[in-house]
Amino acid sequence: MTKNRSNLRRIFFTIFIAIFLTSQGYSQGLTIIEQDYDLAKTESKKQNKLLLIEFYFIGCGPCKKLENKVFKDAAVSNEIGKSFVLLRYDIHKPTQDKLQLKYYVSRFPTIIVLNQEQLVFDKFGGVDEENPARGFMKSLDQAVLKVKQNEYIKGFSPSTDLTYPKFFEDFDRKEERKKDYETDIENYWATTDNRFSEVSFSILNFLFEELPDEVISFFLKNQSKYEDLFIKEEVISLKNRIIRARFGQALDGVDRAKFNLAVQWTKESYDETQAKKIISHFERFMLDQERIKKRKLARVNRQKKSN
Repeated sequence: MTKNRSNLRRIFFTIFIAIFLTSQGYSQGLTIIEQDYDLAKTESKKQNKLLLIEFYFIGCGPCKKLENKVFKDAAVSNEIGKSFVLLRYDIHKPTQDKLQLKYYVSRFPTIIVLNQEQLVFDKFGGVDEENPARGFMKSLDQAVLKVKQNEYIKGFSPSTDLTYPKFFEDFDRKEERKKDYETDIENYWATTDNRFSEVSFSILNFLFEELPDEVISFFLKNQSKYEDLFIKEEVISLKNRIIRARFGQALDGVDRAKFNLAVQWTKESYDETQAKKIISHFERFMLDQERIKKRKLARVNRQKKSN
C-alpha cells in the first residue's frame, strides 16, 4: 500500500510539473513565456541564453504569421531555443513593466534581443512575406553577431524602473488620450535633466506629431548623437516622420509661416538634392491650398457685398 501511494505521488507530481510547464509556454526546444518579464529574465540566466521579446497583439496579421510559421514550427523553434528564451508580450494586456514605452514599439511584430544583463543588442520588426522563418533566422544571426562583438545599443538602460511623465503614462493608456500634448512636452523638455534618455527618445517617437518647434530644432541639431545612442535607421525614420508631419500640418492649416519653418529644417537636415526634392513636392500642394483658400475668401467677400 505504501509503495502504491508513493507511486501515485510521483505520478501526480509529474502531472503537476507538466501542467505548470505548459502554462508557462515551455517546450522541449524553445522556452516561451507570456507577459512575465521577470520570469523570462530568470529563465534566460538559468539556461545561459539570450532573451527575445516579441511585441504583438491579437488581430495582428503579421504577428500571427510569425507565430505560425516560426514559433509553432518545431524545427525552427527548436533551433531558436538553442540560443534564446522567448518572452511574448501582448501590448493590450496590462503590465507594470511598460516595455512598449521603454522600447518605443509602434510596429508589430517587433523583436528585441537582450543578453542576460538586459543590454539591448538588436531591435527589428515585420515579417518576411516570402519566407518568414528564413527572414527571422537571418535577423537572429545578425543579432547574435552583434552580441559576440559586444555592439549593444547604448541608449537603452538595463532597468525597467524608469520614471515617465504623467502625460506620457496617460498617453499609454489609450482610453485616456487627449488631442494636444504640445504644452506637456514643452514643460517636460524644459525640466528634464536628460534629453537623450530612453524616456525622452520614446516621447519623441510616439508623439512626433505633437512636438513643439524648439524640441524639433533640438532633435534635428543633435541627430548624430541620437544615432550614436539608439538605432541609426530609426533616428532617420523619426526625422522623416517629423518633417512630413510638419509639412502636413502647414498644408492643413494653409500656414505659410509653419511651412517655411519646415522648409528651413529640411534644408538643414538633408543634402541639397534630397532637400530640393522634398520641398518641391510639398510646395506644389501648398500653392494649391493657397489658391483654394484665396478663392474661398473671394467668394465669401462677394457674398458679403451682395448682402
